[in-house]
Amino acid sequence: MPSRLIFLLGGHDLEMITIADILNKLGIKFYDENLKWDNANLSRYSKQVTEFGNNPEYLICGIELKNDLGSLPVNYKLIDHHENNDKMPSSLEQVAEILGISLDRKHQLIAANDRGYITEMEKYGATSQEIKSIRKEDREAQGMSEENEKAAKNAIAENME
Repeated sequence: MPSRLIFLLGGHDLEMITIADILNKLGIKFYDENLKWDNANLSRYSKQVTEFGNNPEYLICGIELKNDLGSLPVNYKLIDHHENNDKMPSSLEQVAEILGISLDRKHQLIAANDRGYITEMEKYGATSQEIKSIRKEDREAQGMSEENEKAAKNAIAENME
């Protein structure tokens, strides 16, 4: 089992910012290229993959990064819960499991928000104030406004008709 963890952060949203905050507080090494969802590619961390790859002392954890490098080192672990990985716990929950830590209520709501937005937070009994706060923080982490989010929802609804 590797004795050292290296985390590579994907596109910024509230979940990713929260992961960075947890790693920082625990003094765990991570790299953050300040990516967005559209450029969250593993190649942005090719230096780290080359430096730490195939070294049994390290486990490289790539969080929500698209593999555009081809073959991966044996010590690379993808942490994701989107697309083909949608049966997995949220990335925040997966990181907590690797670190052996428990998530507090706010972290649980952040994970729920990332999995299924408002409906998922409601399943956790989130209050309207908690939902409003988490959604606001998520928009800010993504560089979006409430108006951007509403426009995106309207565009999706129009295209589904």
